[in-house]
Amino acid sequence: LASHAKKLGESLKFLEKAARSSKDAVKQSNAQQEALRRRLLEVMRKVEIVRCMGQPTTSAEGESRQRLGEIARQAGFVGTSLADLEERGRQQARTWRMRGATMESQQQQQSSRSSEVGLREQDKVELFQVLNEQRLGMERLGHIVKKEVRDVGILKEELEKASSGRAKALPPPGAAIFGGR
Repeated sequence: LASHAKKLGESLKFLEKAARSSKDAVKQSNAQQEALRRRLLEVMRKVEIVRCMGQPTTSAEGESRQRLGEIARQAGFVGTSLADLEERGRQQARTWRMRGATMESQQQQQSSRSSEVGLREQDKVELFQVLNEQRLGMERLGHIVKKEVRDVGILKEELEKASSGRAKALPPPGAAIFGGR
């Protein structure tokens, strides 16, 4: 039993020593990783500064800017078209409500005068359902277009920030870009 306890004690000492050396190795690798992270960020910053120093934009950046402008124009067109359609839908709904009220009063007058009936009730219900579905569809479309117009506005703002930020990020002529290294 004493020899077994001695072996366990030796194993414990060995494991403690291995744990300390592993802990030290982990600390060193964490420090190395943090140093590499900082160096990477520094290099990325320097690359961005050099990139912004009056360098012409790449063809992909120009194409993206043109594409964004086209999307913004299309979204504006869709927005105005949708606003026009929404207004037409409102006017049509008002007109149908007015016609419905007028038709009801006329039917009441006609039914009192004669037994003639205009539209059957089933036709009225079907017509109302179709018009209501169209109205709901137009409302959904309106919400979608409003979100798209909002998103395009955000993209335009970001593009303007990026292009104006490029001009502001230029260092003065002759300035040390790489921190004198």
